[in-house]
Amino acid sequence: MSTLATAVQWRAPLFLNGAWVDGAESMPVFDKFTGAQIGIAARATRGQVDAAVRGAHASFERERLDGQRRYQILHDSAGVIAARCQDFV
Repeated sequence: MSTLATAVQWRAPLFLNGAWVDGAESMPVFDKFTGAQIGIAARATRGQVDAAVRGAHASFERERLDGQRRYQILHDSAGVIAARCQDFV
């Protein structure tokens, strides 16, 4: 692996119920153009997936959003991502 790839290697934990957590296992992430490993992604257990689904379901019950509000959230999020696109490259 090149020095550059090592310098920018990242870890991707799981975001479950409002908190970043590690998975029971992890897996490498590779650059599709160079084949170099660029990061490590957490793998969720069945229990973690179940907890994420329960948390997502609870969030829908807690705050019901109409289509216009969901659109606005996605639109605003896209603007933030576009403004910071260089951070993702």
